[in-house]
Amino acid sequence: MSDMQRTQKKPRRRIGAIIAAASLLAAGLLGVTSPAQAASSDCGSGRACAWSGYDYGVDGFWGWTSWQYCYNDFTGGSLSNDKASSFYNNGNAQVARMYQYLNAGGPYISRPIKSGYPDLNTVSFNDRATSGYFYNYIGSAGTSFCN
Repeated sequence: MSDMQRTQKKPRRRIGAIIAAASLLAAGLLGVTSPAQAASSDCGSGRACAWSGYDYGVDGFWGWTSWQYCYNDFTGGSLSNDKASSFYNNGNAQVARMYQYLNAGGPYISRPIKSGYPDLNTVSFNDRATSGYFYNYIGSAGTSFCN
C-alpha cells in the first residue's frame, strides 16, 4: 500500500468515528425515556398526595398532586379529575380523605397519618377521586381556601 493510500484512509476513519460518536450522542439526547416516577416519600411532610399510577407512581400524561389542607377540584391540575390510582397521607395529625365529587361530595376513602393505598382498586376507588381534604378542613369545602 502506498503512502498516499494510507493517508486517504485515516481521514475517512476519523470522519466515520465522528459520525458514529455524533449519532450515539444524538440517540442519548433524543432517546425515549420512561416517565418520571414519584414515590410516597415524595409526598411532603404534612401533605396528602394522589398519583395517576399505582404504587405511588405516574402513568403517561397524568402526574400527581398534593394538598396541605384541602383541594376542592382536581380537574385541570397535574393529576386531573378521576385519574388517581394511589393515595398517601403524609400528614402529621389528621386523617386524609379523597372524595368522588367536588367539594367533599359523595363517597370517600380515608387514611390515617403515614399510610396509604398503593392501588386504589383494592378499595374500589381507582379513577374516581375529584377532591381531597384533611379531616379538620372538610368544613372549608367549596371555599377559595381549598385550592
